[in-house]
Amino acid sequence: MNACYQQIADKLERDKGINCRIMQDDTRPATLATAKRFDTGYTIYYIPVNAIARIMATPDLKPLSDLLCLICAYLYQVVKIDYYRDYCYVQSTYSTIEDWINEDDEGEGEEYRDEQLRKLELIKSFGDMFLAIIKKPFSAKNFRKVMVAYGQSFCYDTYFANVAGEIEKLVIDYPKRSIYDSIPKGYYAFDESGNIHIEQYLSFYWSANDRFREVFFDMVNNDLNESGEQIEPLALQWFDTPQQQEQHHFDYEPRLFALIAELIDFLTDYDYDSQHHE
Repeated sequence: MNACYQQIADKLERDKGINCRIMQDDTRPATLATAKRFDTGYTIYYIPVNAIARIMATPDLKPLSDLLCLICAYLYQVVKIDYYRDYCYVQSTYSTIEDWINEDDEGEGEEYRDEQLRKLELIKSFGDMFLAIIKKPFSAKNFRKVMVAYGQSFCYDTYFANVAGEIEKLVIDYPKRSIYDSIPKGYYAFDESGNIHIEQYLSFYWSANDRFREVFFDMVNNDLNESGEQIEPLALQWFDTPQQQEQHHFDYEPRLFALIAELIDFLTDYDYDSQHHE
């Protein structure tokens, strides 16, 4: 049996890039199952909060900021994307940067260090305030109401309206689906060099356009480059009953990651566009 299993597993991996495992879950005894990964492209999906801070600081953009708050609430509460002011990977990265600044006695002087620390305090204070906003109970009904208000506002943008509309469809189709629902417990083996976990490449963070950008991304890239296997969403097909054809279909994951990428692009434009700077 083991020899037959190994032959099947090797052939599926070689010919179709599909993993075959002997697995079980809460409803099935040990059985053959096949798994196909969703390819995230080894991309870092970090959603910049600084852009939202700038939008919220402009009263005329309130319809936009209201909609962004609800989108972020959905991503935080339902999708379960980590936020940089909770205890998480990105939070620990900022914490390490702060420790380095405090310990740097031979840098560019006390005045420069104090300026850096003040900036970090702003990052933390707004981050905590925004976290309280996106923790407020999320409602698909309220999402529709805010979408309508945004559509009637002068700050309406066709590109962002399309992104928000597709996110609303995702909310309707998957009202309780988390990205972690696509990761079976125990599927990924421990890697001595460290697995790349979802929270390391999918998270809220502060900004791609501030004084900490270079050191922040150097830390993240160096850390991930030294890590081993990347944990990615999976589509499973169980063979506890006869199966007639391959059924590794992805719908939620490609829609989610594509929309997050478009949201990041939109917010990054605000992050860099000088007309939105203080």
